[in-house]
Amino acid sequence: MFSLPALFNHLDAMQWRYATKSYDTTKKIDKEILYALLEILRLTPTTMGLQLWRFVVVTDPELRKQLVTHCSRLHVGHKEHHIESASHLLVFCRPSKFEPALIDQHIEHVAYVRNQSISDLHAYSQNLHHWAETFTDSLETWMDNQTFIALGSFIAACAAARIDSCPIENFSKAGFDEVLNLGEKHLHSVAACSLGVRSPLDKYANEKKVRYPVDDLVIYK
Repeated sequence: MFSLPALFNHLDAMQWRYATKSYDTTKKIDKEILYALLEILRLTPTTMGLQLWRFVVVTDPELRKQLVTHCSRLHVGHKEHHIESASHLLVFCRPSKFEPALIDQHIEHVAYVRNQSISDLHAYSQNLHHWAETFTDSLETWMDNQTFIALGSFIAACAAARIDSCPIENFSKAGFDEVLNLGEKHLHSVAACSLGVRSPLDKYANEKKVRYPVDDLVIYK
């Protein structure tokens, strides 16, 4: 039922990973590996199955240079920002605004995948619309949080495959939106993640991981 070897392999992968600040520009992630990572990303858990996220894969060097100008700070000590030196850059997005049509789109997709009629899903649809109408916090903030779940899933998948990565969230969202023309697709950037193969010159690769002990973080009741 349980797979302890798989668990310990994952634990080892998370101990191996770090926020990579410099990549080896001569090494690129294969298309097949990237596609597998994107498939894992697609399968990320999502509240009520709504999947209110989109992912932009940025490989164009000129676009990446423009994106760097909208990052809050460059990493001191490197000539290139890791956005530029990475094999690939993923930008994690969500709809610019929550619309009831997003629920209807989901219902139609569920009906298609499970070979059901829309009428079969009427109660489910009603529940989702009622939830959205009575949601007490910002639905845009909720969508942001959904996107971060996807980011965490992606980072863990990269670590399991021994692919280096670095999450990025401290950047001008408006700037990224403009460079990538996300407004045309009614999308808004939330976070990003670079990935590739760590450079042997990245001094952070061999530094000890700084984390509090489990007993300091977990409260048992």
